[in-house]
Amino acid sequence: MRRLRSYRPSHTTVVAYLSLFLVLTGGTAFALSGSNTVFSDDITDGEVKNPDIAQNSIGGGKVVNGSLGGLDVNESSLGKVPDADRVDGLDSTVFLRGVSFRHTSTPEDRGDAPDCTRLDHPAINDNPDADVVVTHRSGQGPAKPVRVRHSATFDGWVICTEDGSDMAGTHTWSVIGAL
Repeated sequence: MRRLRSYRPSHTTVVAYLSLFLVLTGGTAFALSGSNTVFSDDITDGEVKNPDIAQNSIGGGKVVNGSLGGLDVNESSLGKVPDADRVDGLDSTVFLRGVSFRHTSTPEDRGDAPDCTRLDHPAINDNPDADVVVTHRSGQGPAKPVRVRHSATFDGWVICTEDGSDMAGTHTWSVIGAL
């Protein structure tokens, strides 16, 4: 019986097999330099996914538009809103002008019109186009519906009972006027 002879390849054969291996695998065998370090040329384009990225490590130009909000946005980095001086075509100062005050109605200020009380405030007296809203102070308003209107008779804004009945007693109102 013949003995098998142990075969040891020559250096040339080893280099040939290694070259063949690299050609068949696309030459993707490589080593990363450094410890736990990845450089841009180490990554195939489009292959880094969300779980691979540390929080707060990517700038605004590298994120999907519309994907950030709330705490992700540094408000001081935002520029002025285009045409911020107008809202729905209206001058924004319209929304900044206004007045709020407390009005107390007594039987004496009602005079000949017991169902109404005049809202006397210089910001709304001569402004029939103002938007005026009133609310009863807790437990102090009449237990009936009221309306607010500009009255030529009173030469200003008035609160009147809806049904025209007497607004008896003393009542306190919170008033907001948007001019």
